[in-house]
Amino acid sequence: MNKKLLLILAGLAGLAGAIGLMLMQKIQPIAKWSFNEGHGNTVRDSIGGITGTISGAKWVSGLAGGYALSFSGNNFVEFPVTVLNGANQASIKLNAKLDDYGERYQAVIARDVTGGVTENDVFCIGVGPSGQFFARAYDNTGKLLYIPALRGPDLNWHELLLVWNGPQKKLSFYIDGEKQGEVYGNSSNLNSSSVPLVIGAYSDTMGGFIGTIDEVELYNLSLR
Repeated sequence: MNKKLLLILAGLAGLAGAIGLMLMQKIQPIAKWSFNEGHGNTVRDSIGGITGTISGAKWVSGLAGGYALSFSGNNFVEFPVTVLNGANQASIKLNAKLDDYGERYQAVIARDVTGGVTENDVFCIGVGPSGQFFARAYDNTGKLLYIPALRGPDLNWHELLLVWNGPQKKLSFYIDGEKQGEVYGNSSNLNSSSVPLVIGAYSDTMGGFIGTIDEVELYNLSLR
């Protein structure tokens, strides 16, 4: 192989590496809670510094080392923020393991209150009475968008990903990288609300999750 060709290949490799680095730097969460504190009554976002207050959840071993939080149905973590209000693009990613579905609705993460569709609802990843995970969101016309999991309950760890693509007016839901479905709204933006972000329950702290949650990430872009 001649020297000129080697220089060209080296240049292309360098360009590919630079583009990859730029993409990695661009695709960053706006908030990330790894739950690796392992003690205390607060969790801190490693990106933006948003602190959540733990109410009753217990520290346990995490999915890939470190720690996670275990919820027994009547505890939660509350954050005094209205993140992703009116978002044109949004993604919510986390790992969760269901312990018991108890024939009721449970929220894994929510800016959403119990009692049906209201002007306060923005998004929720949760568990239905049959034990299936689901994702739902509300656009700013108040339209409810709902996607249930394709399969029934199990007690294993799963990566859950809710994606709102405003330019396409589309909500998508993925479990372990597999698309569960997609539905379309009336507008390009999510609803706006004053209800807080809660992990392990709905925003009114009802409908508590029974299981373990780890590695929560929020994005102001569509990951899929």
